[in-house]
Amino acid sequence: MEGRVIIAARMKKTFPLHIPDKTDSRVIAAIQVTLNKYVKRERGKALPTGADRWNFQCRVGANSETALPCQLAEIPAGIEAVALAEHPGVYVEILAEPRQERKIAVTEGAEKGEV
Repeated sequence: MEGRVIIAARMKKTFPLHIPDKTDSRVIAAIQVTLNKYVKRERGKALPTGADRWNFQCRVGANSETALPCQLAEIPAGIEAVALAEHPGVYVEILAEPRQERKIAVTEGAEKGEV
């Protein structure tokens, strides 16, 4: 596996929202912990040359066909919405891609603190 560069990593998983002998709020909290572990693990990976940070493209829904795109911070709200609709499970997809920030050109006067 040496010399191999991973360009994007993807997690696609359907989590059950109802587990016998566990409250639904505990199940949702466990799903969020699992997702946070995944994001933390991906952020810790080495970036490819030319990339500044990881960008996460996410989708959440009752299943893969009905999943809607969302921001990483909006995933808990999406899980709650699916749970309130009383679906048996929630589909979460997170795609980690390397991203290069756009550099903003700074004028010479702005560097010296002049306006």
